[in-house]
Amino acid sequence: MAIDMSERWKIITLAVLAFSLLTFVNRPYLSLDSFQYASGLRAFESGQAPAAGSGQTFFYMLSSPLVGLTTFQYFGPLLGALSILLLYFALRHSFGSTPSFFACAILAASPAFTSFSSSGTYLPSSLAFFLFSLGAYALLSSENKKAPVLALVGGLALAVAAFVSLDSLLLSGILALSLAAQALYDHLAKREAYLVAPALALAGVIAGLAVAGIPTLSSESSFNTVLFGLLALLPFALSALAVALLGLQKSEKGPHAFAACAILLSAIAAFFSPYAALFGAVLACAYGLSWALGEHEGQKAEMLFLGLQVFAVIFPLLYIYAFGEVRSFAFAIFVGAVAALALKLYEDNKGSFKVAVYLLALFALFLSLALGALLTQTQYKEAHADVAVALEWAAQNMPSGSVIAGFGLADQISYFAHGAALNDDALIARFLLTNATSSEFAQKGVDYLVVDARSFEDLSSLREASGENSVRMDAFSFGGLSRDQATGNIYAIFFSPDAQLLAPFDQQSGRLIGYTYTLRRATGESFEISSSRVLVLKYNDSEGLQTLDRIIYPGESHTTNLFKLYFGSVKGTEKVYPEGEGAVRIYKITG
Repeated sequence: MAIDMSERWKIITLAVLAFSLLTFVNRPYLSLDSFQYASGLRAFESGQAPAAGSGQTFFYMLSSPLVGLTTFQYFGPLLGALSILLLYFALRHSFGSTPSFFACAILAASPAFTSFSSSGTYLPSSLAFFLFSLGAYALLSSENKKAPVLALVGGLALAVAAFVSLDSLLLSGILALSLAAQALYDHLAKREAYLVAPALALAGVIAGLAVAGIPTLSSESSFNTVLFGLLALLPFALSALAVALLGLQKSEKGPHAFAACAILLSAIAAFFSPYAALFGAVLACAYGLSWALGEHEGQKAEMLFLGLQVFAVIFPLLYIYAFGEVRSFAFAIFVGAVAALALKLYEDNKGSFKVAVYLLALFALFLSLALGALLTQTQYKEAHADVAVALEWAAQNMPSGSVIAGFGLADQISYFAHGAALNDDALIARFLLTNATSSEFAQKGVDYLVVDARSFEDLSSLREASGENSVRMDAFSFGGLSRDQATGNIYAIFFSPDAQLLAPFDQQSGRLIGYTYTLRRATGESFEISSSRVLVLKYNDSEGLQTLDRIIYPGESHTTNLFKLYFGSVKGTEKVYPEGEGAVRIYKITG
């Protein structure tokens, strides 16, 4: 299919749209799940062997030159934009340029895609999805052009993608099985079946599974659960596919079985991994728009059979997951009725229907862009600025070769502080939630301990890691000042999810005053607590109270090291950062 001027503008628009969306926010730091790979790349480039094995070594080999050009910030967006373009070229021959454009634009905005492709992400899944997209483009182009060389490139790309990240195995398996279903579909209809693409795609998946997949998956505790789930769903998938193939074998030539199989398998895979369902999602969008816009008249019957196929899958799935027999059947009937109504609208008033489809596609694209931008912000988890500043200080001021401990901070310590990190969160958590001495840190060769006061706000991770489930503390955030109308006294009000704390406040000095504070529970209970039994935690040295300032009431857990560290009363530790107040503090282990 030749590229005219109109399509060139679509390609340019799609590339600019994808890259702009993925770089929507210029983030100062990497996402939290990217630090371990960024630290591993630095170790790899300095000649150290990564601890994670050959798969990540291969990822570092492929990504190192690209990171040199893009930096970590733009690694994900560049690969994401290229993946979108490859998928567009893979789909345009079968479904047309306009449906493919809308489908790929919506994919670029989806949270499942931006989660590994937006700025600040450096993950194997980004590179693996690009390699999968390259494989999909090569394999589908091979089918269209009958070019075995392209099929070989596609199979190799799928194998390499599996070696970079096991997350791509389901994606590649869906693509290979869908190509095989299309070959079977053509054979049943007594048309020429192109077997090279599905054969090499399956070979690539098997090679990736054998080299990278089986040794890793067999050691994972969740593998048996996932495998059982897939096997339980497989009979329904195969029966629905058989119905679709039997019904479609006499219809016109086209990628109908390929689309039906890919969409069906992706819907099943979505229960386990949204990442694995991305290709099926973009394919379903392109296929549906292509039919609705009338670019392939022969698809009306195929969509009807596809509706039956969806019904055949939805009903048993909902029944299995205890949705109820009547409700499952009613919902499946509703889906079939919607499909029949869509067909009637198409046949009765094609022009109006096309306009409605265009408007719906534009609205879906706009909604996807808005939700994608919003959810990318809410789902993206990056390092806290004060943690990064503290670790950068450590890199400049600590002796070379220092070992640093920090709960949940090992990857960030390796990245920012360029030092050795203690990978033992259980030990760190036990120390923080008990009154144990620092001698065990000294025995492990730990020189410094990093503590983040945000741990006070949610102790669940520390409790889970340490087993100290009895530790409870209240963290109150500053909400504002209030004047008692009866006495004229001014109080600072601090809030927690289920309580309120009132502390007398002196406006002239900007400080809390008084020997007691009032704590009011949501249950109606109210009592006075000594001001010496709470920790006033300021996030900086500014005068007065700020929004981020906290009061920590430990209750019966006042003997824990996490609480005592901020009073400087834990033997064997000495605060070295910061000089004044701060939520993030670094302590030197002295014995």
